[in-house]
Amino acid sequence: MERGVRQNAARAALCAAAAAFSLADASEASPWVLRPGRIAASSGVYYQYANSEFFSEGANVRGLTGEIPFSLRGQFHSGTMFAGLRAGVAPRFEFELTVPFRLVSYTADPVILLPRPMDFMGLEADYYRRNIINLSRAAAGVADINLALRYQFLSISPLVMAAELRFKMPTGYAPPQGTFGDRPTSTADFLARAGELVRPANIRDDVTLGDGQLDVSASVLMGLGFRTGTFVRLDATFVARTEGAGQQIQGSLRVGQSIGRLFVFFAGVTGQYSVTQGKVIGISVAALDPTIPAEDYGRGNDPTFNLLLREVRLDRDLLDVSGGVIARLSPSTELNLSYARTVAGRNVSATNTIFLSVTANTDWSQVVNAARGR
Repeated sequence: MERGVRQNAARAALCAAAAAFSLADASEASPWVLRPGRIAASSGVYYQYANSEFFSEGANVRGLTGEIPFSLRGQFHSGTMFAGLRAGVAPRFEFELTVPFRLVSYTADPVILLPRPMDFMGLEADYYRRNIINLSRAAAGVADINLALRYQFLSISPLVMAAELRFKMPTGYAPPQGTFGDRPTSTADFLARAGELVRPANIRDDVTLGDGQLDVSASVLMGLGFRTGTFVRLDATFVARTEGAGQQIQGSLRVGQSIGRLFVFFAGVTGQYSVTQGKVIGISVAALDPTIPAEDYGRGNDPTFNLLLREVRLDRDLLDVSGGVIARLSPSTELNLSYARTVAGRNVSATNTIFLSVTANTDWSQVVNAARGR
């Protein structure tokens, strides 16, 4: 069984999305809000991949900590296209809308956990064929829509500060579950029914497009811009999460430097920490030794051999580092290219994210006139 069967792919997908949108915020969300009548349209793609995770359990007595490879040679990949719009609607006030379309896949070697019973009367090959657990999955669709309202309440050179209220809204995709669905929700229940539960027909999809619940985030955004071309961004956020997910605090720091009139190079760090513990949504499992090949699982007629039971929650901690460049293609158009890596965390994958976007700024009146053919 792969480490955190349900959690691996779902966790990779969710945290990759979080990392990518933290990069998007570097060029889209800003304490420097647009003036009234000004709009900024953006579009882009980002690609994520991971083959390891940061494993940490509070009650873990097996010594499984730090970055550990996915078992059964697991691989996570995801590609996302998104479109975004910022608009200045009043003095010092703007809104932002981002809509992503995602394709997520997780692949791993198939595995057989249940040995053939002695009283099975059919062909041995038929029995094992029916009990192969295939963990490879794919999903595609519109992921969480983000809507943000932003108000700049302070502007004293070189300091700018803004308050932001953001809504992350699911779009009806299948929400995360445990490896065996939303039942059982305790390890004791699983152990009592292991022979019944560990079957191919009872394995739930490993891939999801998001947490499947509403988040409401309140942030303070601070920016410093100097005549030398240096800028500093510091964000602090509290995330109120619904549907029993743990509440979070988030923070990010970014520093950049312009080189001439064409390029801005930047680097940053982003953190996320769950301050409360969410409810259990199911049971998953971890591989005690992720390097063991698929044929060695279920050793000694024990379907739980090499497996450590885990209670699945939507809580996670992470630390990302990132860097990139913004190229000014014209006075009103920018290209953003960046890379991020999750370097530490709990209940997250060690995700790599490559991000590319183009943003164009203009006045709304020019868009209206162009539509009218003037």
